[in-house]
Amino acid sequence: MHNEEKMPDSQNLLTKAITYSLSPFFIGIGLYFSDIDQRLPFWLLGHRSFITHSLILPAIAVVLFFHSGNNSRTDGVFNPLLSFFLACFVFGLSLHLIADCWPENWDKTFSHVRWPFGLPYWGVAVSYGFLIVNGAAAIGWSEWLLRSESWTQTLIRAVIFATVLVSYAWGGEKKPSLIIVMGALWIIAFLCARGVVPFFSRRYSWLGSRSKAPASLQVASAEQQPVVSQ
Repeated sequence: MHNEEKMPDSQNLLTKAITYSLSPFFIGIGLYFSDIDQRLPFWLLGHRSFITHSLILPAIAVVLFFHSGNNSRTDGVFNPLLSFFLACFVFGLSLHLIADCWPENWDKTFSHVRWPFGLPYWGVAVSYGFLIVNGAAAIGWSEWLLRSESWTQTLIRAVIFATVLVSYAWGGEKKPSLIIVMGALWIIAFLCARGVVPFFSRRYSWLGSRSKAPASLQVASAEQQPVVSQ
């Protein structure tokens, strides 16, 4: 006979409460991450560099960290938490990139996406398309990371994300239309992560399986818990 060693409910609830309370912090990091290019010498990246205003750096970080050594495992409690915080980060990044599609004016030195090292700026249409594609991909990535949440967890997270979205768009950027655009992208990303992609993944194995994804804020399953023999 085996007794399964489980995390106490009170400790589990405390972990979730702390995690959710930290989520606005990680969203905020994502919100302002792109403008790190303004903290560097202008000749190096310049404002609105395509390196910082895209998913390039987060993707590289994930490849180097999550898929190196034991970090590739998804059956522990830490990686799911990291996945949750990464989802918060890329949600904030998405909000920033979509907001950049509504600059005060399309001044070349400030609003256009640009190459590093003082190379030519991109055109308005290319810059706009680049920001939209990366913004949409970021929010899609966020929902994909959290596709295994329970409905209760999704509701709590949605309230937090929506509060940040409205506060940033209405109070910070003064762009109410941003709420509509981000809201529409968010709904599409949610539906794709929860329904469309899993539907096709059952038919095309290269899309992956939902059951293999890390479930954010969930402890390891019973089979993965240490057992004590009696």
